[in-house]
Amino acid sequence: MKNILFFFFFSFILLISCKEESIDPIPEITNTWEKVNDLPGDYRYLLKIKGNSIYMVCYNEGYKFASSQDSGKSWRVSDLGFVPKYDVGFLFVEGAKFFIAGEDGLFESSDNGITWSENISLRNYINPNYPLLRIPTLNCIDVQGSEIFLGQLVPGGCGHGAHVNGLFYSSDNGDSWSCPSSVETPWRVTAVKKMNNVLVISDFKVFYSEDSLNTWQVANGGSGDVAEFRRDDLRLYAIHYGFIKYSDVNGKYWVNCTPPEINNGLGIISTFTFNKNTMFIMDDKGVVHFTNKSAIEWKTLDIAIPAFDPFPYENQAMFTIGNEYLYYISNDKMWRRKITE
Repeated sequence: MKNILFFFFFSFILLISCKEESIDPIPEITNTWEKVNDLPGDYRYLLKIKGNSIYMVCYNEGYKFASSQDSGKSWRVSDLGFVPKYDVGFLFVEGAKFFIAGEDGLFESSDNGITWSENISLRNYINPNYPLLRIPTLNCIDVQGSEIFLGQLVPGGCGHGAHVNGLFYSSDNGDSWSCPSSVETPWRVTAVKKMNNVLVISDFKVFYSEDSLNTWQVANGGSGDVAEFRRDDLRLYAIHYGFIKYSDVNGKYWVNCTPPEINNGLGIISTFTFNKNTMFIMDDKGVVHFTNKSAIEWKTLDIAIPAFDPFPYENQAMFTIGNEYLYYISNDKMWRRKITE
């Protein structure tokens, strides 16, 4: 009888201790990666996330446009029909309208990437006398409703007219184009983003305009050639191979938040990502660094990236979907890792 009572008493104490431990778990980032799926081809450094949807360009006996509506578990694939400018180009998604920089110009899709056509209005604006003109230097884009802001790296070449600068603007969904007439507008634009009523661009430093592109000012702390601007609900990020910066004032003032371990890491642009509370970045050794957004203190994850290949960088990416998972792509495979905060 005593043994039976002791057994029940011990079991009761054990049950209470387990329940108390589960109430207050230690915050952590779990150390297991799971394979999500094989991709429909080798990933090519063009990827966008919208909700649970993933859009990207891959290569499998030709360039393909691949989209997934279920976080990468299944894919719809269509032939792209042109060569994307994936090394310094872009993929942009705005509603049901998609944009890709091609070797020959700006290409658009109005049916979720199933079919694509070139924006001939842009070609005609640059130089209508050259119907076969290549526009290989289109580098960045931002779309806000009917407005399109488009930048190029090397204006003035390939038969461009004298009226063409480094920034193109359309107020009517790309039906017509113009270039800002302000003499302060940089002739070379590596990144562009509109946040609220401020347009931010980069040309070795960050410039911003608050008056519909009539005048430009130099942002404080914005030195360095930005490769891409990204934004969340409140903050704007500037990313290059050697730095990560953020701005809480629409790009007018910038704070460097680069991890000390990152030194010209070629994977920064394709692997920098964030969710609601945390930023992530992978260095060129395959180590993932993370920090809380509100208190920048970089730490490292405790397990290596699966199938990490330091080259080529354009075949890998890291991104988040919601706040629950961190995803990693390498060549034709995708993994995810649960984030617990």
